[in-house]
Amino acid sequence: MKIFRSRGMAAVVTIAAVVLSILLGGRHSLKELASEVDAAFYFGVEKDGYSIASDLEKRGNAAYNLAGIALRYYGEEQPEIQAVEQARDALAQADSVKEMAAANRLLEEAVPLLHGLLKETALSANDAKYPDRLYDEFRSRGRTIARDGYNRLAADYNRQLERFPANLLAGLTGVRPAELFE
Repeated sequence: MKIFRSRGMAAVVTIAAVVLSILLGGRHSLKELASEVDAAFYFGVEKDGYSIASDLEKRGNAAYNLAGIALRYYGEEQPEIQAVEQARDALAQADSVKEMAAANRLLEEAVPLLHGLLKETALSANDAKYPDRLYDEFRSRGRTIARDGYNRLAADYNRQLERFPANLLAGLTGVRPAELFE
């Protein structure tokens, strides 16, 4: 085939191969960085299990247990119980960091109100020892989330995506910025 023997065609093929390898290599590198950020949310920045996802699960469990105590004294129609259950459902159904953050904000609004209701309720001796412990656990996990390194890691990744040549490669290969937990 004469077409592959010409210098012009050889140059075109070489340039196409270089461009393709840059795109594929750049996409691979960016995806690898994105995977590290994603893993930090679910498994911890140090990959030690101390993560926002883990703390959210524990916050949800504390909220669930508070609602369980309240259900023994109030019906399911109690607004404070409904608000906590709706927030927990939103957290369970969340598919993204942004959705989990929104559900966490709903919990932040609902749980203190439910705790306040339980503080005003004449609880049995057995139940009386749990609301403060559960609320403390809930708040403690919130403080841990606030100090978690995920947002710093995600923001660093997003800044890398904004710089050349990553900004071009990201645009051409469909790599997206990381969602912040806020």
